[in-house]
Amino acid sequence: MGVVEVGMGMGVMGNVMVGSEGERGTESEKYKKRARRLEFKVRMMLDDEGASVIATLELIDSLQRLGLGYRFEKEIVRTLAKINSEGLEENLHATALRFRLLRQHGFEMYLRVIQITKVAPLHVCKRMFRDY
Repeated sequence: MGVVEVGMGMGVMGNVMVGSEGERGTESEKYKKRARRLEFKVRMMLDDEGASVIATLELIDSLQRLGLGYRFEKEIVRTLAKINSEGLEENLHATALRFRLLRQHGFEMYLRVIQITKVAPLHVCKRMFRDY
């Protein structure tokens, strides 16, 4: 590898200081405002009564995988508590996702899944555990 030369008085960090302090402050405020708007939208999505259970579970899963779950912890726990009181889904993906998220947040669900699959009619179990 060769040596890279920097031309005429321009240091290695020469391109970093492009804007003035005021411009960077305004830019920073713009991003903070956008982040607050997006957080509000996510909170609204978590509280949406009309959303399907699987869509809500996938939203929670995505937030946690992105490392943003801590920002919505209260809403996630409240939503999972509501989902926990509802009936089980009819496919394996939804049931497994629900099971994992509820267990991660301290809800006891495993006995309920086992009990329901033991007493449910065979056609319900087949529907509940079918793959896409």
